[in-house]
Amino acid sequence: MGGKIITGARPVKLRTSGLTITGVEVERKSKERSVVEADTYLSTIALGEIAKLVEPGMETALTYRSLRFLNITLSGIENLSRNTWMYIPEADMIMTRIQEPKRRSPFSAPPGRTSVMLEIPCQRGDATWTMPGSSLLNLALGHLLKLGFDLRPHVTGCFSTFAEYAYPRMEIRYKNSVQPLRELVNRFDNLKTAGRQGLFKYIFMDTAMLAGRQWARQALGADFSAPADETGDEQALLEIQSVVA
Repeated sequence: MGGKIITGARPVKLRTSGLTITGVEVERKSKERSVVEADTYLSTIALGEIAKLVEPGMETALTYRSLRFLNITLSGIENLSRNTWMYIPEADMIMTRIQEPKRRSPFSAPPGRTSVMLEIPCQRGDATWTMPGSSLLNLALGHLLKLGFDLRPHVTGCFSTFAEYAYPRMEIRYKNSVQPLRELVNRFDNLKTAGRQGLFKYIFMDTAMLAGRQWARQALGADFSAPADETGDEQALLEIQSVVA
């Protein structure tokens, strides 16, 4: 049967009939609009954004921390270190985490080459978000050198990717804002929110994927266990649990 993926488009309006979603109006970069119709809808966009589609013009108190990912390709190095990722807590470092994709899979780079991805906290539109790639690379290489990684002679290229809604900001009493928005969206009988952004919940990617599969089974009527949006509610330190489980 397959499926259809629409790229370069954003949802601009929900069409409803009572408490049922009948279609999602999407707008392409060309400003052309079309309607996507389905029986069941799952939203993974930021909770506040889907709420605004349900109730246009509404304001929400939820905020997110953005990330810019600086991806640096390297030659003449087999591996940067023995670690898949390294957290960088120092306040004077531009990055908070260093990841080496080749440590996850040796097929991520050919022999004698590797790459590193720096996670750099920022906000959409600020100086870090808009900094030219070459300037950010030069700054990052200087910080990496302070950490003991002299990568400048090995750099073959770099590029950036961006996540505007990377981390939910769980400020004091944030639940007072989250629950009404979830109830607003979930009042429809064929619309659910999911994922870190959609639930405004700090969960790992594997937990988000598990919840997505659980939602799919429930949508097909094959799973009547706990709702998918309750996945990841365990009161535990997830970083430790994921390593020792």
